[in-house]
Amino acid sequence: MMIPKILYQSLLQKKEHPESMTPAEIFDLDLTAAVQLLQDGMPLKDTLDALKELSPMASRTDGDAQAMSYYLDKVLDRVNLEQRSHSANAYDLATESYKAQVVAYASQFQHYAPEDFGLFEEGHVALSLMRKDGFSPEIVEAVIKKQSVRAKNDSTYLSAVMNATKDCLDAYRQIDAIDPSTPVETAQEAYRLFAKNYATRTNTIIFSAQDEQAILQELADAMLQQYKNRAPVAVTVETQKRYDADIEAQIKPFLESALKASPVSLEAGRDRDQYISALLLEFSSDYETKRNLSSKRYPLTKAMYLEKSQTYHDRLNLYDSLHEDSFYDAQIAKELLQEKQGPANIVRAITENSAVAHSYIPEHAQKGSSEYQEGLHQAEQYAKETLEMAKKSLHAEKAILSYEPKQELPKTASYQQLKSLGITPRDLYLSCMQEGIKNKPSFILELSEPATDRDIVEKICYRYPDVPRPLLRDAIMEASPRVFLPGAPYNYVDRLFDQVDARLQKVAERHARENQDMKTLKTMRGLASRGAQIQASEIGTYKDGRIAMKLLRQGRDEEDITRFLLTMARSDNRENPHHYAVEVMGRAKKSVEREEKIRTYQKPAEPLETPSFYHAYLMRMQNLYEQKGFVQSESDVEAITDILLKEGKTFRKADLQNGIAQYSPIAVEPGRDEKYAQYVTKESERRIKEAEDTLAHYLVILRPDAGTAEDEYAYQMTRLKDATILPYSEEMDEKIGQALLQKYPEETVEEAMTKKSLLKDTQPSYGKYLLSRIHKKEKQRKEQQEADKNISQALQRSLRKDHPDDVES
Repeated sequence: MMIPKILYQSLLQKKEHPESMTPAEIFDLDLTAAVQLLQDGMPLKDTLDALKELSPMASRTDGDAQAMSYYLDKVLDRVNLEQRSHSANAYDLATESYKAQVVAYASQFQHYAPEDFGLFEEGHVALSLMRKDGFSPEIVEAVIKKQSVRAKNDSTYLSAVMNATKDCLDAYRQIDAIDPSTPVETAQEAYRLFAKNYATRTNTIIFSAQDEQAILQELADAMLQQYKNRAPVAVTVETQKRYDADIEAQIKPFLESALKASPVSLEAGRDRDQYISALLLEFSSDYETKRNLSSKRYPLTKAMYLEKSQTYHDRLNLYDSLHEDSFYDAQIAKELLQEKQGPANIVRAITENSAVAHSYIPEHAQKGSSEYQEGLHQAEQYAKETLEMAKKSLHAEKAILSYEPKQELPKTASYQQLKSLGITPRDLYLSCMQEGIKNKPSFILELSEPATDRDIVEKICYRYPDVPRPLLRDAIMEASPRVFLPGAPYNYVDRLFDQVDARLQKVAERHARENQDMKTLKTMRGLASRGAQIQASEIGTYKDGRIAMKLLRQGRDEEDITRFLLTMARSDNRENPHHYAVEVMGRAKKSVEREEKIRTYQKPAEPLETPSFYHAYLMRMQNLYEQKGFVQSESDVEAITDILLKEGKTFRKADLQNGIAQYSPIAVEPGRDEKYAQYVTKESERRIKEAEDTLAHYLVILRPDAGTAEDEYAYQMTRLKDATILPYSEEMDEKIGQALLQKYPEETVEEAMTKKSLLKDTQPSYGKYLLSRIHKKEKQRKEQQEADKNISQALQRSLRKDHPDDVES
């Protein structure tokens, strides 16, 4: 059996400055000693006596037995959690875990291999070994130094991995240490408080970027509650915009400051500033979508509706004002002139049939009376004026049709350049009119429409923004067919300019939104790795897919997303950009659809007649989705691990892998391939094996101040159940029973297990049944021990007999 004093000496020799160890370093030293002594078979009492005598903490407590006892209780409390990482073969276990995690990580993505590993991937594994598995930094560094190809050839690489991972671990320790009952004073402390709450609620040990996004959202939601009293009472588009801007100005700086406490931002191979920028950008995008879809936004939607409705009514009123009956009389007169009807007949037709002309004759006037004759005279004057207007308008139309441009207008030149060529604003107007006729034959029928002048003016102002408005106004007043017709107000051209400016402004705003969208998407793509310096070039497909899925969840048009992917594929010089965009979009869409099936899954009302992987998988994934609001590769591993533990005999490995490929939203993400399903099953099997190894070495350590056997059994059962992912088993009850028998009478242990065990209903008298198993196994152990002793002694005697001189010497 291991000698405690020699063990302590060997452990202290590994410390650089054993005489100046911190309390945390001493605790780790004592924990290592406790684990290794207990694993070697030393009884708990003897182990405690050795720690009291040899621990450097003994001198720090100044002989205070109560303080030392409290300290050792804390050490023993960590024994089962740290038994793998602090065991004598911790290096071998860490090496085994490192190799498995490297292969597993590379298996998650398409065109990815361990050879592609860089700082980020190596840091990911190092963090898992230290934070999840509990291995010391010294052991992890030794493992990476020997196993990593890059670390063997580059000492600075190894230092970079370890330094960043230690900083990351320190950030996690600060989260673990935050006291919820102590008032927080900074954004970083607020982050740690919310992060700790999130980690506890979701059982998360290492955060992903998605986890931190969820934490940010919870922080922001809490802040919004503080600002809800600032919301405008009377909602208009402008008041709501000011409120939104005010809120964003308050929230974003706070979240940016809070992220300085982020452990993820400190991971090896991750650019901290890029990571924080990426998270803030994603938060803004998600926040805007969530805000716009909220029913609380109805007052703004209503205000926007009413504002736009009024705009359209104003346009309709303007159209009506420009298309009075007198306008139509003039248009008809124009057509009659073109069809060679006599002017006198046209005047008579208008006088006798026009509603406007009839309005000049009082309804009560008798035919032939002076009042009637006066009205008829005015009606004839109206008809004659209308005909004259029609003639002028027709003359203007013919001038357009017969115009011979001096030269074809250059579309990229400025007006000043055109002016130097002798082109006037009138030339611009007439040339643009002729362009319209060439592009659209029926345009010739619309030359007198106000909308035609508006479109021509818009073309001129957009193409040649430096054209002088006064000169253009004069040209239109001279050449426009519409100017000469009834209904054209005195400020007709100025109103055209106002309409054009408003339309061009709306176009500019739309282009600005589209450009900003594209700029944001490009920024998102640039930050899609969230600052991670990933080596594999094909990881770009995964990044594009991540953006596509986010946009789909936000309700963006598929055409817009595909166009963005096509733009990015072309900028990357991909061989077949269109095929790439369609492929990424198709997989992204399928992933989001599968995620939606998980979110909306409904458990069957009646028990299934035959086992179904579909229901087993979706039920578990929905539970995980509800915890965090998203699913990721870790969710698949957790779900499959649980299926293997509880329904492992029901499904074959091929069933599991086929099911993952068929139902997992992660399996079809762009950038994944068929290796992903293999990764999930292998990683699940690895975790189960680790849990089984941990259980095999689990030590039930009774509390010094334990009460009744029943209370202590309930306490130890809860601790053991919480310490493993394995379903509760008779083996676990045996471990607890063996420990209880060392302190309590057999009948009280039997009674406690019969009353409290989770398995009490599996046997008529469960406590009695289990104790008989314990005694039987103990008897077998002693018999085997005795047999081993006899064989060993027999071998020793044979050695003495064959080599007496060697044995004596």
